[in-house]
Amino acid sequence: MWIMNYTYNDVVKRIKKCWFSLKREARWSHEIWMNTEGVMVVIPNHPWRNISKGVIKEIINDLWLTNEAFKNIK
Repeated sequence: MWIMNYTYNDVVKRIKKCWFSLKREARWSHEIWMNTEGVMVVIPNHPWRNISKGVIKEIINDLWLTNEAFKNIK
């Protein structure tokens, strides 16, 4: 499975469209996002660099999406 490079802003834009909102900031520049069903996703807030592909894979898994579905969210 090919995973693209995403920045913090790319990921936030996509998860907002999945009805997630910022719940709180966590330690070490991370944020906890939650939807109305209680699904929680932790995202590193590093706007100056890309999020690693392993972390992107975990975020996509936490959202219960496929890589293609995540990529197609505009």
